[in-house]
Amino acid sequence: MAGTTGLEPAASAVTVGKSLTGTSRINRLRRQLSATVGFIGQGRVAFVQRFVQRSVLLLAVVLSLLTSAVHAQTFRVPFHSVNSMILLDGQVNSKPVVLVLDTGAVQTQVDRKTMMRHEDFSVLYVDLKISTYRHSDYRILATDLHPILKGIPADGILGEDWLRSFRAVRIDYEANVIEFEK
Repeated sequence: MAGTTGLEPAASAVTVGKSLTGTSRINRLRRQLSATVGFIGQGRVAFVQRFVQRSVLLLAVVLSLLTSAVHAQTFRVPFHSVNSMILLDGQVNSKPVVLVLDTGAVQTQVDRKTMMRHEDFSVLYVDLKISTYRHSDYRILATDLHPILKGIPADGILGEDWLRSFRAVRIDYEANVIEFEK
């Protein structure tokens, strides 16, 4: 019999008709699903955005706390005073020295006799230690400080260059302690 291939014209028309009906039904379901997924998707997108924003903010806060906790070191240095001048005990190249804390002095200076220098002034790189804080190859000026110190029992001046190497410097006059925070 001719036409037994399953693709007879009448059957094709019926199949195409069902297919069109099925296609429109699928399209309708697709639109409904798309609207539902779009609505849910928008909610999820907003949720994910809020979640990411809050997570990033929390991470930033935690990192800043960890960074400050890890890197913040405070060195408590006892001091004594003479004529309202703050004097700190330290070492220059392992030699004990007393240094006046002078916020107005730009450069840390040590008396040339203490440094065993004969020149009027010398720029030296020394190992400077104040309490437990040690700074190797620290630049100082060796000069005659007797006219400047005028009877103050000190070997040098700890200047602004030293102070600026710290994040914060706190003076506790009641406890006679200076805190240098790195």
